[in-house]
This record gives sequence, structure tokens and C-alpha cells, in this order.
Amino acid sequence: MRLLLFLLLFITINATANTALTELNAFLAQRNRQTVSSSTNQQNAIANHIKDPYQLTINPVVSALRKNYQFMLFYRATCPHCQRFAPILKEYANHSGIAVRAFTFAGVSPYFPASVVVNRDLINTYFHGTRVAVPALFILNTTNGHAYPVSQGELSYAELVARMNQLAEEILHNEARG
Repeated sequence: MRLLLFLLLFITINATANTALTELNAFLAQRNRQTVSSSTNQQNAIANHIKDPYQLTINPVVSALRKNYQFMLFYRATCPHCQRFAPILKEYANHSGIAVRAFTFAGVSPYFPASVVVNRDLINTYFHGTRVAVPALFILNTTNGHAYPVSQGELSYAELVARMNQLAEEILHNEARG
């Protein structure tokens, strides 16, 4: 009799647990479909809104940098990341009005034909003598010599716009504090 009651209890608990698990799995599957759908909808909205990444809005604060700041790009002409990033930076510089001073470790980019060959002093100043990953981008205050790292590695145009929109406010706030 005890065994029969135990089996009956076990079957009842097991059936209830299976029902609960089935309902939980259904709920999680529904939620997962909604999350994927929402994420896809957001990505589609962004893609539809920004068909041309060069139409992204540059923060007006970035425009305040064009008078006293310039980009400093360190690159190698043979580096595939540098080759992809050079036209992006050139286009961004044209849109923002911030000049680019380019420094090369090897070869000259057609986007920056007036590039200067990197020397040990530049490496020590901007990279503190450590190994340099290219492309490396800084923005330099030409009046006081303060340099701010923008990126090390290749960025898309949209990533560069977002980074500079954020960084411009931080730079101006930092410079105002002294």
C-alpha cells in the first residue's frame, strides 16, 4: 500500500512538474521570439534610417575643436586596417573641419601624401616607448600640446562619429578645468 501511494504521489508530482516545465519552456520560447524580433526591428530601423553612414550627424561640440585641434594619425601604408581607415578618417576630417597630421611607420597613404616618417621621439611622446598598434588616432590641442587618444585600431565611419561626439565633450570639459 505504501508503495502504491508513493508511486501515485511520484506520478502526480512528475506530471505537475512536467506541465510546469512545459509552460515555462513555452513562456521562454515566446519571450525569446519577442526579443529577437525586437532586436531585428531595431537593427532594421537603424539600417533604414542611415542608408549612408556619411549622413550621420556630427555633434556641434566637435565643430568647436576645429580651430585649436588636429588629428594625429599613426599608420603603416601596408597595413590593411590602416588602408581601410584612411579614407574614413579623411572623410570625417572633411565633414568636421578638423585637420589631420599623418605619421607613417612605412610607406605613404594616398589619402595623406604629406605624411611624416615616425621617429623615436614621437613614439616616446605618444606611446611612451611601447609597441604601437596601427592605425592609432589622437586628437591634439595645438595651443597647449594636450593629446587625447581617440582610437587604436580600425573604426567605421559611424563608430568614429560616435566616438568623437562623446570625446569632444569630455575634451572641452577637461580643458576648461585646466
